[in-house]
Amino acid sequence: MLLALIVGAVGLLAVAGAKTGALTYDAWPGIAAVAGGMFALHLLVRWRLPLADPFLLPIVAVLVAVGLVTLYRVDPELAKDQAIWVGVGAAVFAGVVLF
Repeated sequence: MLLALIVGAVGLLAVAGAKTGALTYDAWPGIAAVAGGMFALHLLVRWRLPLADPFLLPIVAVLVAVGLVTLYRVDPELAKDQAIWVGVGAAVFAGVVLF
C-alpha cells in the first residue's frame, strides 16, 4: 500500500508542478482521501478476510493511483469525478466484505 501512496503522491505533485511551474498543495486533499480510503479497505480486508490474497488490493491501489494521475494531467475535474467514483466503489466493496 505504501508503494501505491508514493506513486500517486509523486505523480499528482509532479503533474501539478508541471502545470503551475511551482509546487502547489492543491492535490493533497485528494491524495489523502484516496490513500485513507485504500488504507481503510486494507485494514477491513485483513480483519474480515484474513485468508484473502494480500496482493490484490495493493495492485488495485497502484492502478487507481496511475489512473488518477493520468486523468489529473488531462483534466483535473475528470480526476475529481473519478476519485468520487473510486470512493463509491470502495464503499460498495466494504459493504460486500462486511455483509
